[in-house]
Amino acid sequence: MPAQKLDTLTGLRFFAAIAILIHHLRGFGLPKEVLEGWALDNGVAFFFVLSGFILAYVYPSLDTPAAVRRFYVARFARIWPAHMAALALCYLLLAGDPSLNGTGIDRLDLWLANILLIQAWIPYAESFFGYNSVSWSISTEVFFYAAFPVLIAGFARKWLIKLATVALLSLALIIICLATNLSVYTSLDQGVTLTGVLYINPLARIFEFVVGMCAALLWRATQSKVHVRPVAGTLIESAAVAFLFYSFYAVAQLGAWANAHVGFAGAQWLGQGSGMAVSFAALIYVMAFQKGLWSSIIGSRIGVFLGEISFMIYLIHYVLLRAYVLRSEWFAGWNGAALLAFYLAVLFGLSWLLWLVVEKPMRKLIIDRFNQPSA
Repeated sequence: MPAQKLDTLTGLRFFAAIAILIHHLRGFGLPKEVLEGWALDNGVAFFFVLSGFILAYVYPSLDTPAAVRRFYVARFARIWPAHMAALALCYLLLAGDPSLNGTGIDRLDLWLANILLIQAWIPYAESFFGYNSVSWSISTEVFFYAAFPVLIAGFARKWLIKLATVALLSLALIIICLATNLSVYTSLDQGVTLTGVLYINPLARIFEFVVGMCAALLWRATQSKVHVRPVAGTLIESAAVAFLFYSFYAVAQLGAWANAHVGFAGAQWLGQGSGMAVSFAALIYVMAFQKGLWSSIIGSRIGVFLGEISFMIYLIHYVLLRAYVLRSEWFAGWNGAALLAFYLAVLFGLSWLLWLVVEKPMRKLIIDRFNQPSA
C-alpha cells in the first residue's frame, strides 16, 4: 500500500458533492438561474474519474485471490452501510413510502435490485431513479469495483487498449440509442430511455473511471520527477482549475457539435459525463502533487473532514428535499434564505452524524472482521 496520503483528493470530493447539491437545489432554495448553463450533474462524473484514480493509486496490482478478496471487502465496507443508512432514511422521512415525491415505485423486485445495488443495469426510470434516486451512481460504481481486478491487471502495459475498449463500448451504446431512436427520460411510462442506457448504464460510464486510472498511472510515473516551489505549484493548480471551468463551456459547444453531426445520443454522452473526464483527470493529477496553495487549503483538516462526510451529503441530500415537499406546510411563512440555511444545517449535521455513527464504524467493523485470523 502506498505510504503517501493524498488528503487533497479527499477534500476535492466535497466540491463534487456540492456541485450536485446546487444542481438539485435550483428551484428549491436557490433561483433556477443559478449557474445556468453549467452541467453541475457532471459532479457524478468527477466521482467516477476520482474513483478510478484512487483505486489505481492504492491498488496498483491485485496479484492474488486473497488480494482481490480484500479489495472487494474494502469496497463493500466503503459503500453498502452508507447506502443502507440512506435507504432507511427514505422510509423514516417519507412516511414509510420510499418512493414518495420521487420517480420510483415501491415494489419488491425493485427494492431487491436497490438493496443489491444492481438498479443501474435496469434501463427503466422506476428502477434507476427509484427509492434513494441518487444511489444509481453507487450501483454504477459497484460495477467499476467488480471490473477493477481485470482492468488493473497489466494496466501499465495495456492502458491504451483498455481505454480504447471502454470507449468502444460507449460508442456501441450510442449507436444502439441512435438506431432505436431512444429519447431522454421525462416520465415513468416511457419504458427504456436514452437516460437509462447512456447516462446511468455502467458500460456507458466506465470510460470516465478508466480515464481516472490512466491519470493515476501517469502520476505514478512522474511524481518523483516533479519538483516545483509553492508559487509555481499554485500557478499550475490555478491553471488546472481554469481549464476545468473552461471545460464547462467547451463541453456545451462540443455537445452542440455532436448533436448536429452524430445525433443527440452522442451529445448526451459527451455533455453529461465523458466530455468532462479529461479536465477532471487533469485537476486530480495536478492536485495530487499537493504543491500549491489551493491543494494545501483543500487538503487541510477542515477540507479533509468535509471530504469525509461528502459521501453522506451526496446520499441523503435528495431524500431531505423530498421530505420537505411532503411536509412543506411546516415551513409556511419562512423566507427562502431561512429555509435554505435550515436545510443546509440539517443536511450537514445529519451527514456528519451518519458518517460518525454508521459509515465510519461499520467500515472498520467489516474490514476488521474479515481480517481476523480464523480460529
